[in-house]
Amino acid sequence: YPNLVPEMNHTYEIGAEASFLNNRIGIDVTYYHALSINQITPINVSTSSGYSKFYVNGGTVRNQGVELSLNLTPVKTRNFSWDMNINWATNKNTVLSLYQGQPSFLISGYQNSLQLVAEKGKPFGVIRGTDYTYLNGKPEVDSNGYYIKSPNHLSDIGNINPDWFGGVNNTFRYKSFSLSFLIDVKKGGDIYSLDLDYGASAGLTPHTAGYNSNGKPVRAPLSQGGGYLMQGVTADGKPNTKLVDASDINKKLFPFSSDNSEVAKEYVFDAGYVKLREAAI
Repeated sequence: YPNLVPEMNHTYEIGAEASFLNNRIGIDVTYYHALSINQITPINVSTSSGYSKFYVNGGTVRNQGVELSLNLTPVKTRNFSWDMNINWATNKNTVLSLYQGQPSFLISGYQNSLQLVAEKGKPFGVIRGTDYTYLNGKPEVDSNGYYIKSPNHLSDIGNINPDWFGGVNNTFRYKSFSLSFLIDVKKGGDIYSLDLDYGASAGLTPHTAGYNSNGKPVRAPLSQGGGYLMQGVTADGKPNTKLVDASDINKKLFPFSSDNSEVAKEYVFDAGYVKLREAAI
């Protein structure tokens, strides 16, 4: 690749650090701004050329955010002390440009046509997959009671980047003993569950079973009062009331999973968490 040039990072940051009350309160805050330019990315080509891909300098990504650290000693006596360390950070990344001005770049492809992409003007790491057509913010169903899928084969259905993340570490000391534990938090970000999507197609997830409004099993034939109600609205904006047959998985009378009448977005979930990351005595 004789035309490749090195990737470059242009970064600046500004911060402040201060402490008070004999170091019982300490604060450290930083703002940063970084540009990653000339990113080396693979481009897929026809294998008839003898190659499957070639590498180019093809992108500029901006990262900017704030990092905050707070150190506290709420209690301090001769034999006992309580120390806290609180960290919080947020980062916003934006794709500013891609190779030869293309609108998006495929980072990786997965099963069920799911993709992870970089799109100009959006965060690096958009989840792309199948989605519904919406009416007044709710999935639209047709006259037969089935969801109407978006005419776009693939839509933006999630973003892997969190809104913010942080942690709180507490340390208690009494004479020669100490107890510490770290709580880790991430807010926002999305994750697609292939397990639940596949599980739905096999009738293993909770919403594929149970009883409908008739008091009958949803997997019973319609002639026996069974059927599954797809939550959504009809073309006139009214709630859907028409049940669909979910009685026979082998004859495709099974509406569940993105392989059938649902979409990949149905299985995109909030990736945020609160964890006890570490504990020590």
